[in-house]
Amino acid sequence: MITEQVSASSPSTAARVPRISVCIVASRPILLDRCLVGLQRQIDAPDFEILVSFDHDRQVAAVTLRRFPDAYTGQVKDVLPAAARNALVDRARGELLLFLDDDAIPPPGFLRHIADLASANPCADAFGGPNLTPPGSSLFQEVQGEVLASWFVTGPVRHRYASRSPRAANQRHFMTCNLVIRRDAMRPFHGALVCAEENGVLAEMSRAGHSMRYDAELFVYHERRSDYPAFAKQMLNYGRGRGHLFTHQPSSLLPAALIPATLSLYLLALPALLLLNAWSVAPLGAYLALVALASTGIGWSLRRPAAALVSWPLILSLHLGYGLGFWIGMFEGLGPASARSALLERD
Repeated sequence: MITEQVSASSPSTAARVPRISVCIVASRPILLDRCLVGLQRQIDAPDFEILVSFDHDRQVAAVTLRRFPDAYTGQVKDVLPAAARNALVDRARGELLLFLDDDAIPPPGFLRHIADLASANPCADAFGGPNLTPPGSSLFQEVQGEVLASWFVTGPVRHRYASRSPRAANQRHFMTCNLVIRRDAMRPFHGALVCAEENGVLAEMSRAGHSMRYDAELFVYHERRSDYPAFAKQMLNYGRGRGHLFTHQPSSLLPAALIPATLSLYLLALPALLLLNAWSVAPLGAYLALVALASTGIGWSLRRPAAALVSWPLILSLHLGYGLGFWIGMFEGLGPASARSALLERD
């Protein structure tokens, strides 16, 4: 159940309706503050409003109201981010709904570019661009960005992490850390998904004939994980979300998601396969050779040989974590209500 407690005076109904509603589900006040500073520094921005939801940490509301005294802050208890976003959408008044993560930092012309892009593409109902590694990040974080943007590692979703040419888009191009949807085309997020809820909404929109637009100028800086365990947990959750979404909405599945899922099954079965045929290890050898090649390319692109060594475990963590998470998410989605409710109890 969602319970909202408004921590600031709600905008007057007589006030000018904003063009953009910025919706942020937040749990990390320090990172949120950087995001809000980025919004304060917007140049030539259209009218916009800030809406922030939080669970238990009331510092989120304090940080928000210090930066934007007229912002809406609402408390949502014991729900996942997807359901919290739905609560913000219900409160939002803007024509354009902008979804940001609390660790995303928008550049100065971000909101102006959203408005211009929406005006220039009246037939498009969803917009977005890449989330890039922030300047000043550590080598570990820079390598993460390169791994996420690698064709070998993330395949058709690499557009989410690297600047590409403007183009028509679909769910492969967007994440909720940087996503704009016209209010008239918005669908509710599936509130029981641990993540990947945007893929469900965008897949529904695509089936309904809504067009989408990717533009590399519509980028945000997105904080990368600080160590290997945090990165592996992130990838596991990404896979869980995709697996659970598949059980709820099979048509949303991207074929590329089955590659890490198949890899994880293969590795689990490999000991038994080796008892039948010693050549069963050959696919693993081929895969590791490709990992080595991709790692070398990352080291070359960053002009830092150490990056190649750092990227090896990241690539393996991404593929294996995502693949294992996919099967966990499927089990949770297909399991009894008690298993599905576990989604609401996990971080």
